[in-house]
Amino acid sequence: MTSFSLIDHFLLSDQLYHNCVSNVCVAHEVDNCSDHDPVLLHLGIHVNRVSYTKRQHTAHHSWARALDTYIDSYKCALQTMLKDISIPYSALQCQDVFCSDNEHITSLDRYVAQLTEACLKSAEATVPFTRPCGESGRIPGWSEFVAPLRTQSIFWHNIWSECGKPHDGVIADIMRRARARYHAAIRQVRRDKTEIVNNRIAAAMSDSRDRDFWNEIKRIRHNKSTVSCSVDGMCNNSDIADMFANKYKNCSLVCHMMLSRWRASAMI
Repeated sequence: MTSFSLIDHFLLSDQLYHNCVSNVCVAHEVDNCSDHDPVLLHLGIHVNRVSYTKRQHTAHHSWARALDTYIDSYKCALQTMLKDISIPYSALQCQDVFCSDNEHITSLDRYVAQLTEACLKSAEATVPFTRPCGESGRIPGWSEFVAPLRTQSIFWHNIWSECGKPHDGVIADIMRRARARYHAAIRQVRRDKTEIVNNRIAAAMSDSRDRDFWNEIKRIRHNKSTVSCSVDGMCNNSDIADMFANKYKNCSLVCHMMLSRWRASAMI
């Protein structure tokens, strides 16, 4: 970071250069662990790509990560929404166990649906959601050792950018030192990844924090799990589903025949 030069180039044909190049720039990113800034070339080309389906994750509310402030906000939002719901007193006070009154049934169904919707909307507005394991791309120890240094690096990088990105001077030196500490922390937690995970598991077990213990186990399993995109020569999702459906159908027929034979022999 003591000298700067432009050494990277793109080699293009004349037709590609005049017809497809939309922009060329240099990416100055704080999270770039290299001491070289990449040169980016944006091309406007229409190409055919092979599509694929990512693993689907259904997000739900993470009550375990909800702090007391989230819970208080949820209670306030829920109380506000419950005030707008009319209570079907006639249906609730009905003493007939075998009641078949359509009005009572309809009012109770509507009342339950309104209560459910109030709970879900209140939680959606106040309680955090779960995220897929490993989606953030972070590594163990990020929040404790890396995140504070990254914040400092971004702060001084922004000041350096506002000063015109000087090559030398006090601001440039502070920016380089902050960036160096940030990248050194990344390398350190990567080297100590196994030790950090083991310490977290040991701490969760010693403090009887079962949820934290199993969260760490899930992260470990997720890093080693893979999903096959081809089963018995079938690559399409619907084809794979149909293949399994046929296999289980045949299996159920065989089990049914065996059960029938066993019953017949038992009767004899």
